[in-house]
Amino acid sequence: MSIFPFINPEDVADDIELESELPICKEYAFDFETGEFLLHNGKQYIVEEQEAVLIKVRKVLITERYLYDMYSFDYGVDYENLIGSSYSKQATNAEAERYTREALEVLPWVTGISDFEASLIKDKLHISFTLETVYGDEVITL
Repeated sequence: MSIFPFINPEDVADDIELESELPICKEYAFDFETGEFLLHNGKQYIVEEQEAVLIKVRKVLITERYLYDMYSFDYGVDYENLIGSSYSKQATNAEAERYTREALEVLPWVTGISDFEASLIKDKLHISFTLETVYGDEVITL
């Protein structure tokens, strides 16, 4: 019995369970090499689950945060802050990992990252990590 009238605690628990279910990840198929959407019979098509998550992850990680008005300030990364900095290799790696983790927090299908490595060669940041998602793990190299 609830102290609040007209609220059945079992009903509230059922609502919470329904809200916590994650929708299937979907995204238009995209070729990052050409910068074009993939077509099937002349039309764009949608991919699901892990393949869709990988597209969303790559899009987040190649989008500079605060640069585009169409995205919220939570979307994208701050990697440009690392270029030209005088950080040590360890500090660069730690900051790149932090930026990556923060960027991927916007994707509910991503559960974590591990085995993170970053290297700054001239003015290009190279990163590699294991992406952990609700659909399985995948090695990401950018």
